[in-house]
Amino acid sequence: MINIISLALVWSIFGAQNASIWTFSGANNDAEARSSQSQLLAIQEVLSAGKNTEISDKVISSLTITGYSSTPEQTDSDPFITASGRWVRSGIIAANFLPFGTKIKIPEIFGDRVFTVEDRMARKHPDKVDIWFSSEAEALRFGIKTADIVILD
Repeated sequence: MINIISLALVWSIFGAQNASIWTFSGANNDAEARSSQSQLLAIQEVLSAGKNTEISDKVISSLTITGYSSTPEQTDSDPFITASGRWVRSGIIAANFLPFGTKIKIPEIFGDRVFTVEDRMARKHPDKVDIWFSSEAEALRFGIKTADIVILD
């Protein structure tokens, strides 16, 4: 289970204590930037809901979910090793707002399949989830989706 202290540490490391310090350089316009900032605030609210308690079965609504693969254009210089130091494999996701090892489900798209946070995205994506696929073609086929995620632990 993720305890609130772990989440506070992650938020302080990534600077999400104050959402106004984030810049959303990927946004094409002010409305898109405000939408991203609103999503980040909603994530913070869900993650901090139950202070002094463990987080279990929390839902984050309408999150942007994308796919990536182990290509140099989409990763760093070692495309088969995640930011947590583990080899890529099916079921790995990248997310900047959750600690490594956090397990989630995306019921609308994958039913009961469980994913584990083992990787990170570029800092400009504080409010997205990126699912690892074994090929670039699979990642492109997956595309960009919006769905709710359930944080299991």
